[in-house]
Amino acid sequence: MKILKYSVPFLLFFHLILCKEKIELKNLLDYDIIEHPMPSRNVPQNIYFSALNRNFRVKLDPLPNTIRKTQINLIYNGEITKQHKFDLPEEIHGILENEFLSKVSILIGSNGEFYATIKTPQEIYLFEPLSYFPQYAGSRKVLAYRLSDVILPNMSISYDELPKFPHSVPVNSGETIERQKRSLITDKKFCGLHFIADYMFFSNVGDSDYAKTVDIIVKAFNRVNEIFMSTDFIDVDNGNVTQNGFGFYIKGISIETSPTPIPKEVYTAKALLSKFSRRNFSSACLHHFLTFTRNPFGVLGMSWIAGPSLYHLGGICSPANYVETREADGTSVFMAPNIGFTTYCDSEGSQVLSSVAELVTAHELGHSWGAPHDPDTTECTPSAEAGGRYLMYTYAVPGYSPNNYRFSPCSRRAIGRCLVSRAALCFEERPFDGLPLSQCGNSRVDPGEQCDPGFRRSSEDLCCTSTCQLKPGAKCSSLNHQCCTSTCQLAKKGTLCAEPDPEVSPCLSAGRCDGQSPICPGPLPISEVGRRCYEHGHCLNRVCAPFCSRLGLKTCICDKAEDSCLICCAFDIEMANGERRLMCQPIAALASFSLAGETTPLSNGSWNLFQLPFSTNILNTSAEKYYFVTRENVHLPRDYEIDLKLVNISELVIMHLGNNRPCAVGICRNGLCVESKTQNVGRLWPLFLSNGGWTILLWDNIVAVIVTLTWIVWIPLSCVVRLYDKKLRETQLKAAQANSKAAVFNPLEAELRGNHVPLLVDHQNN
Repeated sequence: MKILKYSVPFLLFFHLILCKEKIELKNLLDYDIIEHPMPSRNVPQNIYFSALNRNFRVKLDPLPNTIRKTQINLIYNGEITKQHKFDLPEEIHGILENEFLSKVSILIGSNGEFYATIKTPQEIYLFEPLSYFPQYAGSRKVLAYRLSDVILPNMSISYDELPKFPHSVPVNSGETIERQKRSLITDKKFCGLHFIADYMFFSNVGDSDYAKTVDIIVKAFNRVNEIFMSTDFIDVDNGNVTQNGFGFYIKGISIETSPTPIPKEVYTAKALLSKFSRRNFSSACLHHFLTFTRNPFGVLGMSWIAGPSLYHLGGICSPANYVETREADGTSVFMAPNIGFTTYCDSEGSQVLSSVAELVTAHELGHSWGAPHDPDTTECTPSAEAGGRYLMYTYAVPGYSPNNYRFSPCSRRAIGRCLVSRAALCFEERPFDGLPLSQCGNSRVDPGEQCDPGFRRSSEDLCCTSTCQLKPGAKCSSLNHQCCTSTCQLAKKGTLCAEPDPEVSPCLSAGRCDGQSPICPGPLPISEVGRRCYEHGHCLNRVCAPFCSRLGLKTCICDKAEDSCLICCAFDIEMANGERRLMCQPIAALASFSLAGETTPLSNGSWNLFQLPFSTNILNTSAEKYYFVTRENVHLPRDYEIDLKLVNISELVIMHLGNNRPCAVGICRNGLCVESKTQNVGRLWPLFLSNGGWTILLWDNIVAVIVTLTWIVWIPLSCVVRLYDKKLRETQLKAAQANSKAAVFNPLEAELRGNHVPLLVDHQNN
C-alpha cells in the first residue's frame, strides 16, 4: 500500500448548455391543467383521472414499511444554524390497469403536491404541481404533459478548455487500494449524494419553503437515480461483465437561507463552479449544487468529469486538495473536485421545466461518473429511426426518443472503468435513520395550519401567528395566497390574480379571484378554438398543440443537419419492397394556409414530394393539404407518388422550427442548424489512458508512430542543434585568433594584462 499523491492538475470539464428561449409553459407543445388526482393524504389502492385526451386507471402498490431519512442543514450567513433528520417523501409505485408493461411512480409532497411519472411503451407522461411556477403559486391544480412535448431550451452542448491549473500540493489522502483486485462485482453500489440548494434556488424555485425545496430535490433525485439504477454498466477489463444496481442515496441536503454575496466576476459557469468547489463540505461521494443563477450564456449545468485513473482528480470519490492560484502571490486554495451544479434559471431569468432540469442533472452526474460525450458512431449515436440519441450525446437530446434517457454502450463502458477503480473508495450501502423535521415555519400551509409566514417573518406578519394560525379577524394571509389582501381579507370577485404572458401561454387568458376562496384559480382557456400559435401549432384544450398533432403524428427531429431545423413528423410507411419503415421527414404545406411561423418556399431546394400515408384532415379543415418531402429518391409504392402536373410547387412551403431549438449538431437559426463553435473537452486523464478511436489506432501502430516521430521531429532537430554548435565553435575560434594577434602587436596591452613584454625604445642621439 502507498500514499496516493495527486500531482496532476485539475482539468475542468466545461459543459455549456445554452438557452435563450423563454421557458415556463411555452416550452410545452401540449399540456393539460387538471384537478389534483389525490386530494386526500390517504393513499388509495386505485386512482382514476383524465388528462391529455386519455384516461389513466392506476393500480398502486402498498406503501413501503421503511422510511427514508436524511440530514437537513439550514445555513444562514455561511454557518449551519439548524440540523435535522428529515423524513424524505416516499414514492408510491404501481401500473396502469390492463397495461402490464407500464410503470407508475407517484410522490406526494409535504403540502400534498402531486408529482407523478407514468411510463408506457409508447409515451412518458409527467405530472407536477402547477405551483412549481411562480405565476401559479398557491394553485392546487396539476400540470400534465408528455415528455415528447417538451421543447428544450437552446441546449447545444459545447466545450471550452480550462487554463491549466498549477500542480496541486500533495496531501495525505489516505491509502489507496491499488494492490487489491478490482472488479465491477461489489456489494457497495451507492454513491452518497449531497445536494446543496443555494439561496437563489431556495427563494425562487423553493419559494422560501424548506419542505417544498426538499420535495423538488427528492423528485429530481428519484428521476435521475432511476436512470442509473436501471443501467447495466460494463466491465471491459474483466470479460465485458455487466452489472446493474449502481446508483445514489441522498447523504444530506443543505439549504442556504440567506443571500450569499456573489462577486461581479462570477458571471460565467466556470467561475461559478470554481466558487462552489471552494466550499468546505463534509465527506461525500459527490456534491451537487442546485441554483437559480442566471448568466449571459444560459448555462444550465457544469461538472468535473471523472477518469479511470486514481491519480487524476475529478468526479466520484475525489478528495478535496490544494491547488495553487494563478494570482501573483501563488497562494494555495482548498478545492473539491467532486462537485457539479444545475441551475433552474435560463438566460432570460425564467424558470425551466423540472423535466429539463432533471435531464441536465442526469447528464452532469453522468460526467461525474466518468462518461464523456458519445462519439459519432452508429453504436453510440444512432439515428431517430434506430431509437434516437442517448443521454450523453454531444448535443441536447429533445426527449422525443426512447434512448434520450439511457446511457449509450460507450457511456456504459466508460462509467464501468471508473466504477472498477473508484467505487471501492467511497461507495456504500444506503443508511436511513433519524427524526422528522417540524413543518411550521416553512412558509407553506401544512395540515393543521391555517397559514405559515416562515420563521423569519412570523413576528412581522399581520395575519398569521408564530404557531401558524390566523390572528383574530383575519380570513387569510397574503403571504400564502394570491387572492388575499394586505388587510388579511378575501380579495373581491374579479380581482386579477394570474396574468399569463401571451408569448408564453397564447392559449390562456387571465385568471381572476372568485371572492369565495383565497386560492387563485389560475389562468383560463381562451374562447377561440384552433387559434394558430407557436411553431405553426394551434390552440386546443388550453394549450398550443404541436403542428404534427394536427396530422395525428408525433414530432421528431430529422437526422440530417440541413433538415433538422424544419418541422418534421414521424410516421410508419410501407416501402416498395413491402418492408415497413419508420420515417422522420419534413412536411410541406400550401403557403396560403394561415401558418404561424417562418417558412421557406419548396422551390428553393431540390426536393421529392410524396403523399402522406393517411388522411391528414383530422381537424375537419378540408382545404388543408400536407405532403412529406425527401432530399433523396425513396422507393415507395405508386400510391405515395404525386402527379406534379396537379400540384403547383411554387405554392408549397416547408416550415421552420423556432430559433434556439436544438437540432442535429447545434441550435436553429432562421431555419438553419448552426453548429457550436467550440468543441474541445478537457480530460482528467492523459491520452494514453483514454479509449477513443485515435488512441486505439496509435497503440496498434506504436512502433511506426515512434519511428515516424523520430524522423519527423528528433532527426531534424538534432541537425539544427549540430549546425548551431558548429557555427558557435567557429565564432569562438575566430574570436580567439583575433585576441592572439592583438596580444603580439600591442605589447602595451599585453603588459597591462600581466604579460611582461620588453619595450623596444629607439634612443636618438643628441
